[in-house]
Amino acid sequence: MKRFIFLLLGLACILPVKSVAQAVPLPLEVVINEIHYNPLGSDDLEFLELYNVSNKTFDLKDFRFKDDTATIRTIIGTSTLLLPGAYVVLAKDGTLFPTAYPTAKAIIPPSWPALNNDSEVVTLLYGNTTIDQVSYRSSWGGTDVSLERVDPNSASNNAANWGSCTDPAKATPGKQNSIYKPDVEPPKVLIARQTTNTTVQVVFNEPLLATSVQPTGFRLGGVAPNAAALSTDGLSVILTFTNVTTGMLTITGVQDLAKNAVSTLQVVLARFPQPGELLINEIMFDPLADTKDSIPDQTEYFELVNISTAALDITNLFWTNAPDENGKADTIRVSVGNRSVAPGGYVAISSEPGFNAAAPASTSKLAKAFGGILFDDPSITFVPIDRTSLSLTNSGETIRLHRSDKTVLDEVSYLPEWHNPNMLVTKGVALERISPSTTSNKANNWTSSAGLQGGTPGKQNSVYTAGEVPQNSGKISVRPSPFSPDQDGKDDVAAISYKLITTTSLIRVRIYDSTGRLVRTLEEAVLGTQEGTLFWDGLDEAGQSLRVGIYIVLLESVDRSTGTTEAYKAPVVLARKF
Repeated sequence: MKRFIFLLLGLACILPVKSVAQAVPLPLEVVINEIHYNPLGSDDLEFLELYNVSNKTFDLKDFRFKDDTATIRTIIGTSTLLLPGAYVVLAKDGTLFPTAYPTAKAIIPPSWPALNNDSEVVTLLYGNTTIDQVSYRSSWGGTDVSLERVDPNSASNNAANWGSCTDPAKATPGKQNSIYKPDVEPPKVLIARQTTNTTVQVVFNEPLLATSVQPTGFRLGGVAPNAAALSTDGLSVILTFTNVTTGMLTITGVQDLAKNAVSTLQVVLARFPQPGELLINEIMFDPLADTKDSIPDQTEYFELVNISTAALDITNLFWTNAPDENGKADTIRVSVGNRSVAPGGYVAISSEPGFNAAAPASTSKLAKAFGGILFDDPSITFVPIDRTSLSLTNSGETIRLHRSDKTVLDEVSYLPEWHNPNMLVTKGVALERISPSTTSNKANNWTSSAGLQGGTPGKQNSVYTAGEVPQNSGKISVRPSPFSPDQDGKDDVAAISYKLITTTSLIRVRIYDSTGRLVRTLEEAVLGTQEGTLFWDGLDEAGQSLRVGIYIVLLESVDRSTGTTEAYKAPVVLARKF
């Protein structure tokens, strides 16, 4: 019975009528519901499907359609009803279409545009009024199968509302789409970012209903904005305040096009990072990749850590490597989408050729290589780069992280010699930063990862040391003591923290064994700061492991302007675990 009713509706859509009073459609009362722009075998199987989402009846004779060539085309020359809830298919070829889809009815317009396979703008018109318009991209789906709309009542130009047909016939002309799923979820915020001293941009995952966007629906730190302006595409709202303050942004009442409303939503306001807030924290430049072993291949990556107390916007960040002999350097955008990193969180930037950015991070090459790390965790911002390589050379490279205004946030020029010299094989082992509070581009602030899988992307480094500086005037301390440089990921490095009385000094740091023999010079007449942290990996001057025992750290400094000298000693115990 249902099939019989459906066939009657289909016939009513294409049979001419003599005289029936028809309604005038409003925008989005008839939508473009399915597009077969790249059919398998022959382009002559191209078609468009329209769907009447309203409770009105329309005459198709009054509708027109066009592609981005702007040539307006007639659908049909005779009066033909489009009933409420009915589909109508516009096909290119009247011979091939019924052969491929024998149960579907179609209208063959007098002329047909060539639907592009990479991108196209398809517009449905009633007179001069645009009833619907879809600007599809091949990345939305639809290669060898039709491109289907998920929810006819949701946004026409939201990529998330389109996908490839999953029906075995590779298309569903004249019937409900195979991926049909009504939108019952309220809109979600992708990012809320401060753009100026007085404005905030809130970006949503789907277009909003314009009438639902009011200043009273937003509060930042309890203060409502003076104005709330919805963008043309409906995806973002610009809030204007007298002065933007820190705090949570509370959103209430906004609706998507399906009228799903946000009850109450709280979002952390993100801002542009300042130098020293977002640091380069881990580098995998020589990944392990062997197609013959049973271990998932690693991929090049580097990791950033947010050491600030604010959410940081990474949307307009870039990184640049060292220039080649012709003065050219690669500049790569860190993140294309609307992305931020939580306070204390990590950004994992990985080479992921062909990876679908909309797919879960847990399906990436990086996640497969480091299976114990939950890359979908909110503390990790995963950024796939669609490249076979990040150009992190094994001989050394510069990673310069900067904003779009060229402000440098952090920079590291790593070398393979930064690896722990006790390691015979460093392939598949990342370089990890030891302390975030110590200079980025300092060799003794980096060493080989002690992680079991060769790295710790998205989590605290295995060799992490806080490197706290003593607060009392003129002091030195060594932590931890004892320390055990055995690469087990715990207490592998001793942090030597100092605070001098003078502000600018030449410093020298030497380490002696219990007999008074000099075993290592960490710094020799180097211009230092008033406060700082150095690191000792337990090796002597020749890079050899030292015996267990008590060692003395001696720090000496000379103020270049006054000649004032300072000297401090501290013991440290070197231990081994058996």
